[in-house]
Amino acid sequence: MARLALALDPSVEDRILADLVEAGHTIVARVVGRRDVLDCLDVLAPDVVVVGAGAATLDAELLAACDERGIRLIALASTDRDRAEADRIGLHEVLDADAEPAELEALLAGGPPVPSRLGD
Repeated sequence: MARLALALDPSVEDRILADLVEAGHTIVARVVGRRDVLDCLDVLAPDVVVVGAGAATLDAELLAACDERGIRLIALASTDRDRAEADRIGLHEVLDADAEPAELEALLAGGPPVPSRLGD
């Protein structure tokens, strides 16, 4: 099971949090924005960071910081624009924000970590 840092819209987090804990994951951080996520990477050492795909939490700097540390980054996209932005910066692990918790769990359990950016 993974150590997770979450930076999600409260309604999305509320919907999936219990399922993540029930699946055996440890939540090491529940933060609000991209800067807070960056600040927790070295201190809390999550295995996976799950963020909203919007500009407030996801950008190329966060993707690079996660890749440098070997931390998996998964984004949950609420809009086509968010999904397009995640694609533009090269993040390939993106789910819809309304995905069932089982879909996120399947992604979390789906094999060895790979670089978050295609081509790296």
